[in-house]
Parts: sequence; C-alpha cells; structure tokens
Amino acid sequence: MTATDVGGVIRIDYEGEYRGVPVQLSPNFAGGFELWSSHVEDAVRVGLTQTEATRVHDAVAADDPDLVYRQTREPVPFPTAPAA
Repeated sequence: MTATDVGGVIRIDYEGEYRGVPVQLSPNFAGGFELWSSHVEDAVRVGLTQTEATRVHDAVAADDPDLVYRQTREPVPFPTAPAA
C-alpha cells in the first residue's frame, strides 16, 4: 500500500528517548519537539518538567544531543465525509 493508494494521506509518528527516558514526541512551531513521558520519576530526574501527577511535558530543540528519536510514516485511508 502506498500513499497514492489511500489518497496521499500519511500518518507520521515520533517516539524515542531523552537522556535514556522513553518519550513520545510531537513537532512544535519553534522547530523542535514537545516531549511527553509517563515515566515521571525518571523524566524529572533528567530535567524534564512534571506537569501532571502521572505525566511529564517539556520542549527541546530538534538537534538536542540528548534526544534520540525515530520517525515512522504509515499510509492511512483518506477521511471521507459521511453520506448525506
């Protein structure tokens, strides 16, 4: 299956580690990444900011040497409007 087969829609996901702690990533408007982790104790220990009791959130530059991540691309069906 290619993007052409499904109307050109591709889902892009990021995951990785920041200073050895598993994180989920999302690109931000500053050209870096927003990081989230549910490994609160470890994430706080390496300098990320705790924002909820069970979650950590912070932002880092895309070229931060402590960030290791991978990008995956997956073709997905093109969303269609419901039939009228």
